[in-house]
Amino acid sequence: VVGIPNNNTMERGPSHDGTNHPPETNQLIKNVLKDFSSEGDQKILRAIARTATVNAAVLITATTGGAAGAVGYATGGAIAAKRLSDGILQNDEKEVTKSLAVYGCATGASIAGQAITGAVMTGVAGASLPLAGAVAFGVGCCSGIAAGALSEWTVDSVME
Repeated sequence: VVGIPNNNTMERGPSHDGTNHPPETNQLIKNVLKDFSSEGDQKILRAIARTATVNAAVLITATTGGAAGAVGYATGGAIAAKRLSDGILQNDEKEVTKSLAVYGCATGASIAGQAITGAVMTGVAGASLPLAGAVAFGVGCCSGIAAGALSEWTVDSVME
């Protein structure tokens, strides 16, 4: 597993670049940094943009007293549906797979992040509901962004 040392990586000593990180960890860091450069394909930035779009719809709906959660699912679903239809029209199996993987992983991770954080904040830490909700929302966003980007990288690596 990338980034998790085992007996083999612990015995290697410093990696080829002079750090004590296993080469797999260094490659992961390089891939993340490359993603933000003009050489990368900006998976993380696109995941942030999708999350920002969904959250903007949620916040606007919440301030007007609407069903914010439903609007979030609908907005994310619309983004995924557009990507899915583009992949189908272009006969691009990888894009079809990515559209489903990103929506499922990002939405699932966001829900799980919010639910677990909310429960821990209120049940274990005894935080107020507004504080727990705000922290849970942030954790959900970060979880969704990470899962969305990682699912794209995974599909890319599996379907090359």
